[in-house]
Amino acid sequence: MCHDVGMKASKSPKTMQAVYHDMMRDHIAPSLRALGFVGSGSRFRFPLDDYHATLDFQRSAYSDKNRISFTGNVAIIRRDLWEYQRAVEAARIDPSLNWPEEPNANHIGPTGRAVRLGWLTHGQDFWWELTPRTTVETLANELVAAARECVVPFFRLFVAGKFPPGLFTWSPDEAELLRHG
Repeated sequence: MCHDVGMKASKSPKTMQAVYHDMMRDHIAPSLRALGFVGSGSRFRFPLDDYHATLDFQRSAYSDKNRISFTGNVAIIRRDLWEYQRAVEAARIDPSLNWPEEPNANHIGPTGRAVRLGWLTHGQDFWWELTPRTTVETLANELVAAARECVVPFFRLFVAGKFPPGLFTWSPDEAELLRHG
């Protein structure tokens, strides 16, 4: 079930797609940049020397002009492991494939970790909703708080080799690799 964040009626004739775009541009992006993220639109990265760390927002394919359902995808992987994966997987699977320069939550490979933002904020997969009844500022503040209180600490815990309990099940090989590089 999605989460409705406000009861204030919108008097704007804009579609929810336009309201979502404006919320990302005018509220989310500047606030994430103030937290140290770099990016725009729906893709942001958190600068860490030896890691790719991203927060991407994904709209549901079932969204329409009256309702936008969306979630956040959080991903992190060591830079050297990503480069190795890109080289090995491209050669093994199909040399003509162009793996992106930077990973994302849908293309992280076996040595990185990706999690939906809802798992960090609600302990389960969670999709936020933007409707004419949503207070945009409240929703934006909730998402920025999630980045500040959940995503950034998750990145720091990952880098330190400590993981929030219950989020992941690590194989012994993965745990060893992550502990000792």
